[in-house]
Amino acid sequence: MHRYKTMTKWLAAVLVLAVLFSLVLIARRLRPSDDAEPLPQRALQLSAEAGPSGAAELPATEESTPPEETEPPEETEPPEETEPTLPAENGNADETAPTAAEGDEEQNGGAGGNGEGEGEGEKDPEDDTSLRIVTDLTDCVLTFDQLDGDILPFYAYIVNGASDMYLRVKLRSSQTPANGSFLTASGRNYQARLARQESNFITLYIKQGSKTVLEETYTVRYVAQKADADRPTVGEQPPTVTTNLDGFTGRLTNRNFTFLVKARAYDGSIIFADHILVTLDGKTVRNPTGSDVFEYELYFENPTVGDTETHTVTVLAWDDAGNSTYLRYEVTYSFVDTGGKVGTAYILLDATVVGLDPEALGGTYVYEIKQNEPASYAVLAMLEEFGYEADYARSPVDGFYLRRIERSGMMDYAQIPDALWQKILDDGLGLTGQSNPDSLGEFDYTQGAGWMYSVNGTLYAGKGLSNYYLSDGDTLYIRFTLAYGKDIGGYNASGGSYGRLPTYCGRWINGTYYDEHPWGEETVLQEATCTESGSMARICTLCGEVQVTAELPPLGHDFIETARQEPTETEEGWIDFACTRCGAVKRETLPPLETGTDTITNRRKEHEEAML
Repeated sequence: MHRYKTMTKWLAAVLVLAVLFSLVLIARRLRPSDDAEPLPQRALQLSAEAGPSGAAELPATEESTPPEETEPPEETEPPEETEPTLPAENGNADETAPTAAEGDEEQNGGAGGNGEGEGEGEKDPEDDTSLRIVTDLTDCVLTFDQLDGDILPFYAYIVNGASDMYLRVKLRSSQTPANGSFLTASGRNYQARLARQESNFITLYIKQGSKTVLEETYTVRYVAQKADADRPTVGEQPPTVTTNLDGFTGRLTNRNFTFLVKARAYDGSIIFADHILVTLDGKTVRNPTGSDVFEYELYFENPTVGDTETHTVTVLAWDDAGNSTYLRYEVTYSFVDTGGKVGTAYILLDATVVGLDPEALGGTYVYEIKQNEPASYAVLAMLEEFGYEADYARSPVDGFYLRRIERSGMMDYAQIPDALWQKILDDGLGLTGQSNPDSLGEFDYTQGAGWMYSVNGTLYAGKGLSNYYLSDGDTLYIRFTLAYGKDIGGYNASGGSYGRLPTYCGRWINGTYYDEHPWGEETVLQEATCTESGSMARICTLCGEVQVTAELPPLGHDFIETARQEPTETEEGWIDFACTRCGAVKRETLPPLETGTDTITNRRKEHEEAML
């Protein structure tokens, strides 16, 4: 009995000590770091992907003084990053970054900790003794306005490291050597100068002697703040952005509206789709088609109340120099059920490249657009109305491709313009010939021949007719090309690189030739000579074609005297002349002198006056 009481007292004492020790551990764990400085708080909102947890369950061990070490082994290349999600404050991304509170809850304080040097997240008890790095770094996107002098402050230190372990931190960007450069700490605090408009890689190493025990890499994308609703343009040279909603004030009735976006940098270069963001009611519209003008499919759901509903469409375009432009449109969609009329479109056949006038092919066809009906239906209706038979691949609703149209005698008067034919020969396209006077289609005359379509005379869409939906007022041109679209302005839509010439610098459309050469300044093409004419010309800066603009008349000789033999009373004299420009020579004779001093003097005077 006495032994039992003694054991009970001993167990109670052990339990009390265990409770006191646990309270001490909790108190030390909650104690903030005295010298750590947090990552800028806006990084919480801009984080594209939270990094490893920065929560500390046990007090950090102080780093030991690093011993002399050899250069650490080359770290592996960070994985190639995809274009980061745009900052949530722009209101353009369909998935916003977590808030600070969400980040702490979901990432255990990894994105910047608690703002006091350490995170507050809880860990399992078995992790209390694990070796790790505590830092407020995270994979994120930062903008120029968030940092002072491009300097990113952060903290990092070792938890549960051995006495001979120490921390090394390396920064790698275009402003460092290829292998990066090590950062010097002030206590636990570091400063990294970030390279602008690119990703900066910060690697943390736990070292033990020359051996790397643990390694973590963070990617910080450092970019200019992009334009938004409050600041529609950012930068000294913001891009120029135009769309088919510019100036639109009516109502949209087409549920499948094709939104066209053309963006150009200050120097006129194309801004491609990877630098364009389009949203519909805050959700990103993805996978555009096109190659220089991009097509975004806006699908409007049925209104939740009534027959109309207002929607918000935004466009953000940016370049790599920190310039950006933001556009916002409020559009009203008016509900029309499937099969109902949504407007009127106009359709024309165009074979100007083979010398056929659009009016001779049928002229303008007026078509009533129906909801959810692709443009392929309109084309087939037009061909049937004008008496053509259509040969096409697949179906009007799935992969429609117009191979050939046929009507009796349609090619009787076809003739390719001479200037176009010369371009085709210069381009080196394969020639195939044409023997059927009743049809026109793919591979006629050249390997690059076939039918393409253009909307409103400017857009050659990067999608088939079965995936394109006409809108009220559209004009649809079904155009024939001999050169993959180079001759009709649709080469970029062909999606390939064909022939020797990148462009024909002109279009043969709508029964007319449109000269689109970027002519240079007028210069002398051929210098005029003493006896032959010259010419002035302008040369195309793109294809090198020459345009003669004026004829320069011959200059005539510029003779000067080079030698002289004076005549005598019994013999002729002579004078030799040479042209200062071309070197041509001539000789003139001087008749014998007549007797008498006055006569000789007068003859010389007359001759000299004649030569002036």
